[in-house]
Formats: sequence, structure tokens, C-alpha cells
Amino acid sequence: MSQSATDLLAILRSEVLMACWQRRLAKPLTDWLDALPDEQLPQLRAQGCTDELSDAIDTALASLRMAHPEAMELFRQDLRRLLAVFVSLSQNTRLRLRIERIDNDACRKWHQDWTALRLLCTYRGSGTQWVVPQDSEEALRTPDQDHPRQRQLQRGDVALLKGRGQDPHSPLPSVVHRSPRHFQTQASRLLLVMEPA
Repeated sequence: MSQSATDLLAILRSEVLMACWQRRLAKPLTDWLDALPDEQLPQLRAQGCTDELSDAIDTALASLRMAHPEAMELFRQDLRRLLAVFVSLSQNTRLRLRIERIDNDACRKWHQDWTALRLLCTYRGSGTQWVVPQDSEEALRTPDQDHPRQRQLQRGDVALLKGRGQDPHSPLPSVVHRSPRHFQTQASRLLLVMEPA
């Protein structure tokens, strides 16, 4: 865990499974997102190179910019910045990007990702929960249950998580994590996800 974006570089070391940049989002952005009805939260699913994804972000946010120009510009700049960071660290030129409203328990179980690397950032609501490697097997054995030593990302934190790649039999270690349970909070989340395409 770190309060500096540069410490995300730690994910490049083979022994590091997760790197996190702890940060606070700008108040105009959080105030705007908190005030939005769930059905108006921005959403996007796109795949492509950096320029294509940047254009997709601009298009997705264009309809909301006039009403809240300051907040929308902060959001746009932050998304573009994280896109540039992930392209650099993942060393992939084509990515999948999702900005999604989560209002269910779809990812409530402890699991590992079937991708090499994933970026997560929660813009509204509770952050992703995870366990340290020593607790991974225990959490996976009881995927529906809370873990006594589970940890949680905070709103605005940028996390890079190593997954198991595309091979379900891969021996590579990876981060065991889950979404916070919706039925406990009854609050919709807004989550950014990036991964290699």
C-alpha cells in the first residue's frame, strides 16, 4: 500500500501480487457522483488501443458534461491518467475497459481473476475486499463467507492485482478478492476495471 502513484511500479516485481495507490478523489467529483441517481451513473464497455479508449471515454461522458463541467472534467482526466498508467505497467497496447454500476452480488464470492493483470478503482461506494496470500486457500474454501482477516480498498484507491492468466490450471499465484456484499450496504458502486485485451 502506498500514497504515491509511482509505487504502483512494484507490481513489475515477480514476488509482488498486488500494488495499491491510496488516494482521495477530488470533492467536486465525489459530491457529483454521490448525488447522481443510480440510473444516471456513467457506464462504458470498450476495447481497443489507448486512443480508441480515450475517445470512448469522451463519448460516454459527453452527454453529462454540460450539466456538471468541473466534475466531468475531473472524471475524464482521472480515467485518462489511469489508462496511461495501466498501458505503461501492463506493457499491452490493447485493453478492455469497463466503467460499471454494480447493484447486485454478482462477484460476492472469493475468487481469482483469469487475466494476467487487472486495475480496479471504485469511484462510488465500497471498495473491493481482498486477503493476503497466506489466507488465500482458506478464503477460497469458504467462498461465500467473510474472512476474519479480510481487507478492503477504499474509495478512490487504485489497485493492480495479478491474476492467473488465461489458464485455469496455472500455478501462478494471484490475489484472492471479491466485491463487497450489496445486500449489506444496499448502495450501488461505480467501478473502473482495466485489463489486457
